[in-house]
Amino acid sequence: MRDVGREFQRRRLQRYQPAGPAWGRRGRWLVAFVGLWLLYSVFLSDHGFYRIWRLEDLNRRTEAEQASTNREIEEIESKLKNPELKRQSEEAELRAKGMARPIELLYDVKHDSTR
Repeated sequence: MRDVGREFQRRRLQRYQPAGPAWGRRGRWLVAFVGLWLLYSVFLSDHGFYRIWRLEDLNRRTEAEQASTNREIEEIESKLKNPELKRQSEEAELRAKGMARPIELLYDVKHDSTR
């Protein structure tokens, strides 16, 4: 009888113990699931926050490079359309090839296609 009395007292006292965490075992699984989801959504997903941030940075750098290239293209096109610069470059090319001496005058003769 004594063992039964002790068992009864022990169970009775356990019932009045302060309660454990409200979430208990489910809370641990929930925390683990949320942690794994955060890891996946930030780093591993194709649409993850880290990947989007890196792509935005790459996009900014590419746009800056494109703007620089466009400015360079516009500068080169303006040089090609400028008749004075075109004449100077042609003259320098002729002198470099040895077709004209430094003291010679060069004339630009337009070919008349109506004859």
